[in-house]
Amino acid sequence: MEARLLYGPPRGNLGHANTHVAASLPRRILFAIRSKLGDTLISYQCVRAWVDRHPADDVTLLTRADYAALLKAEPGLRVIGFDSRIGMTLKLAWMRLAEPAFDVLAVLWGSGPPIARI
Repeated sequence: MEARLLYGPPRGNLGHANTHVAASLPRRILFAIRSKLGDTLISYQCVRAWVDRHPADDVTLLTRADYAALLKAEPGLRVIGFDSRIGMTLKLAWMRLAEPAFDVLAVLWGSGPPIARI
């Protein structure tokens, strides 16, 4: 005879009864890409797909200033460029002080101490 759970969430739900509700709430997401142009444009496809699929989310892309200029006109996201490691760190520090916290940090490309600090 198979044991059955009579009370509680359905199997596979792991006790999160409002999972579908939480997934539909708008989130603040910071995507970080710290790489060369080709890698940045390839990684940007993930950002674009996310924005298109979740238009209610507040999405910010942090990337090199030269590449940010190419993406500034993209609808549905804010693009912030940085010129140097120090510039990136200062912009992030200002955002941390002046804006609500991000719900998600997604590092799409980058490594090392500058990325570890964010």
